[in-house]
Amino acid sequence: MDIIQHSLMVIDNQIVYKYDHIATIYIDGRYYFNVFRRYNSDYNIMIQDYNGDIYLHQNNTVQQSIDSVLCVKSNMYTVNATSYLHNGHVPTLEISDMKWTDIHTKYQTVSANLSGVFDTDIVLDIL
Repeated sequence: MDIIQHSLMVIDNQIVYKYDHIATIYIDGRYYFNVFRRYNSDYNIMIQDYNGDIYLHQNNTVQQSIDSVLCVKSNMYTVNATSYLHNGHVPTLEISDMKWTDIHTKYQTVSANLSGVFDTDIVLDIL
């Protein structure tokens, strides 16, 4: 089941979402994750990958969460990002170094294209 459908509830005949959308993450132009925030748990960050798998995290940085989900050690950087709140480009701020709740507070939601996860030098260091 898609996490968006799971988050629906009806209050006073209005559809309400239990989760807030924080980010859609692309890596090297390919869709990888949707990230949501929930308020009733110590693990308040929910990451849903392109297979529909869900990972529960605390309020880590983007890099820490993605490294954990992908089981890699990366040196990510932001190629570009769009703020839903501002309906425009995020200034030259490194999204990968921000915590999820800081992104949510400052930009409401972002669509971010990151790179650096699958750099050859990093993969060779791991092997």
